Amino acid sequence: MIVYKYRGANFERDLKSLEKNFYWSPKFDDLNDPCETLINTTPFKSQSRTFAKIFGKEKSKQFLEVEKAAHNLFEVKKKGIGIYSLSKTYKDELLWAHYADSHKGFCIEYDLELLANSYKAFETFSFPVIYNKKPPEYGIRDINNTKGHQVVQKLAGYKSKRWNYEQEHRIVTGFYGEHPYEPNCLKSIYFGLNMDESEKDLMMDRLKGRNIQFFQIIQKHNSYEFDAIKVNDLTKERHTYLKEIPSEKTGQNPIKYKFISKVYIREIKAMVEIELESKINEKQLNWIAHLLRNDMFRIPKRLFISFRLKGFTDVSGYWATANFEDKELKTSINGLTIEQEKFLINGLKNEKRATIGMWIDETPYTSSSMVLLNLDGELILETNYFDGSKSSKKLKSTELKDKIRYDDYEPNNYGEFFEVIENGVLNYCSEDGIFLILKPFDKK
Repeated sequence: MIVYKYRGANFERDLKSLEKNFYWSPKFDDLNDPCETLINTTPFKSQSRTFAKIFGKEKSKQFLEVEKAAHNLFEVKKKGIGIYSLSKTYKDELLWAHYADSHKGFCIEYDLELLANSYKAFETFSFPVIYNKKPPEYGIRDINNTKGHQVVQKLAGYKSKRWNYEQEHRIVTGFYGEHPYEPNCLKSIYFGLNMDESEKDLMMDRLKGRNIQFFQIIQKHNSYEFDAIKVNDLTKERHTYLKEIPSEKTGQNPIKYKFISKVYIREIKAMVEIELESKINEKQLNWIAHLLRNDMFRIPKRLFISFRLKGFTDVSGYWATANFEDKELKTSINGLTIEQEKFLINGLKNEKRATIGMWIDETPYTSSSMVLLNLDGELILETNYFDGSKSSKKLKSTELKDKIRYDDYEPNNYGEFFEVIENGVLNYCSEDGIFLILKPFDKK
């Protein structure tokens, strides 16, 4: 379902919320309808008195306690929750006049399902407003309806029929204030009839690369009705935001990345896992980390970002991490850096001895190059590290169908061995099976 939010009167504030991917959910006292949260409890009181006559004074006291408990529940909810008011239309003349600064502002188009369910750790309720001539009633039958959604909808889901032109849909949040959302919730933006041209240009520039369709509101000929025409052509624009490191940061071609997972626990922490198309340097890691901190995870005290390289499995570990503790960022590359990889590659390219195979192991913390040699009839596995150190060990081989198995000459304590299959691929194995696969290094 598509919903809309009209904005106006404070352009820079509203543009910043779009850039930083959040909406502001105000508390009830900040809304423009003084009748918000009005509930008619007269039926409950009347029914309580009737029950008191039937069941006696003691039961009457119990009903009074229930009434107080219900009242307290409503008051607690009223003080804590926030309301984000949306509409089902972008074409209403009164909404443009009242909420978009007489057409000097703009209107945002959201995907409601994505918006209301962006981060599961945040409690949200989503429902259309019901317009009635009278406030909702609270009676004896409502005593058992104390679940969160039912209480919230009774409080925030009703308005006078005079407001029905708004076609309102509400997202009610578990707390008022700033609420983050996934960037792909935002689909389009509509410019008002009287919006300043410089503000339109600024908005389109600061939100470029986000796959947002911009429209201009127009007035139909000889009519009070509005329509919208496209301002930009999305087919000619690249969707780059939170998808790639731009050329101006890499010095060459853009480097793509994608999110594998996100966990957001409001003020406590957020955890993000990212897959990189290729290796990047520490400066570029810091650029991604600050982008996520500033545009997506502004609130939590701690932010943990883990980076994997494309094609590497979960068991390989994280190639790099970037963690925020408040404002302090600590970045660590746990696998091979670009420079370290070049060092190992140069060593393999300059290898002059008789080799059976060569490989580069990118496993974080233990990255190295490996050379399998036949030295005067002895099988030697030489491991070279990026700091210039090396180690070697003697092996023995067993020819099997389509592969050769290599074991330590002196048995190891872990039952580990490796196999080299016909195409030169090396499989590290244990009793549980293959746990690491390395492609052969090609000097070319």
